[in-house]
Amino acid sequence: MPTSKPADGGAHEALVQRLRSDASPMPIVIALGPLTNIARLVQAEPEIARRIPLLVVMGGAVDCPGNVTPWAEFNVWNDPEAANTVLASGLNIRLIGLDVCNRVRLRPEDVVHADKQVRRMMQAWFARRDTGDEFAMCDPLAVSAAIDTSLFKFERTPVQVVTEGEQRGRTIRASQTSSIDVAVEVDVERATALFRQRLSLY
Repeated sequence: MPTSKPADGGAHEALVQRLRSDASPMPIVIALGPLTNIARLVQAEPEIARRIPLLVVMGGAVDCPGNVTPWAEFNVWNDPEAANTVLASGLNIRLIGLDVCNRVRLRPEDVVHADKQVRRMMQAWFARRDTGDEFAMCDPLAVSAAIDTSLFKFERTPVQVVTEGEQRGRTIRASQTSSIDVAVEVDVERATALFRQRLSLY
């Protein structure tokens, strides 16, 4: 069971406190939801934010359709202004979007060796999602990008977010903002094998 407890105050305040410490190494930050709290950190404490050695973001759909609108992915669509702030911040960012997430999927047979709780969780996802017998492993794939970059091919490019109009939440290549590493290819076989192997440990 976990031994840690929720931090006092807001998420960006907890990040400030952690990044101000003398702990080494500084923590890699993996953002698996909307970027509201990271944007607050960037806006309130830009110098502190720059101490993050790597920010992995699960979000966006640069060269593919979105999953909540034809253009927008869920996390970016929820707070496109925050996403725009973070992607233009100059931080060291790896963007793991639907371009690669939709390619790595697990099937029910992939979880048969996991423990009962993990199986129940995954089976619930299979039942709730309108994806047939497959489930895209978006969040785990983002975590894997912090562990093994060789799973991916990245393209260094500036990205900005459309914040108004019909295409609100769309992530597009830009020309006048900071460059980030956008995942454009993934080794599907190795990534799927990694997930199967990790699930078998529980």
